[in-house]
Amino acid sequence: MCNIKMKNIMNIFLNIYRKVSILLPVDYEMYSIHKFMESSSEKIKNGSLVLDAAAGTQPYKKYFTHCKYQSTDYIDMTDIGIKHDFICNVNNIPQKNKVYDAIINTQTLEHVKDPQKVVNEFYRILKPRGKLFLTAPGCWGVHYAPNNFFTFTNYGLELIFKNAGFKVVSIKPRGGFFIYLGRMMLELPFNIYGQYLFKNGMKSMEHSKPGKINYKNPLVYLLAIPFILSLPICIILSPLIGLILDPLDKEKNFTLGYSCYCEK
Repeated sequence: MCNIKMKNIMNIFLNIYRKVSILLPVDYEMYSIHKFMESSSEKIKNGSLVLDAAAGTQPYKKYFTHCKYQSTDYIDMTDIGIKHDFICNVNNIPQKNKVYDAIINTQTLEHVKDPQKVVNEFYRILKPRGKLFLTAPGCWGVHYAPNNFFTFTNYGLELIFKNAGFKVVSIKPRGGFFIYLGRMMLELPFNIYGQYLFKNGMKSMEHSKPGKINYKNPLVYLLAIPFILSLPICIILSPLIGLILDPLDKEKNFTLGYSCYCEK
């Protein structure tokens, strides 16, 4: 019973956290991706055919109501109320050449074994002058293990896009060193405490779900109070300080990731 209650509390907290993160830059990772998708939608004409590749739960669909929106992912999600137009891996998309006016793709390239092949597929199914809006991680930890193969620099992303044939319009960092540091501080209590609290660990606040509580580990009880006391500092104060100080970092070589806009 205690295990069920703890899991419910953690799940409620995570759901609230994700919703707040869309509206406020406390979690700049989620906030910046939503803002990028929102601004990208404004570059797409009414009635355009848009593919949300590796769409997951379709969190960005709301920004493309003026378009003919299609989505795909590698798993069927109808059991949770998400209906994709077709199911596929993004390295082999079952569509003809030159079909889509635009493609959106977020935080996927790090999870595929051949990022170049995926970007080549995007190029193939885009119409001439079609648009690709893509985000990829820069400095980031392991998540969705073991299917986490890469992180990227702006130079690596540019190389992949150009190898596929794309014209690179922009590759912009999503925050600099201070935003990156603040976001890692947000992860700290969940990453560390989660390793002891849950039998399978909870490596990332954003990407993991609580498992069974490891009551046999005495550190579960010893770390509980420090964990709770750290939350205001790590979840609110550190990210906000990072946001305030981030303009001091002009080069932004340490970044959460990149927002990319390319054209065919």
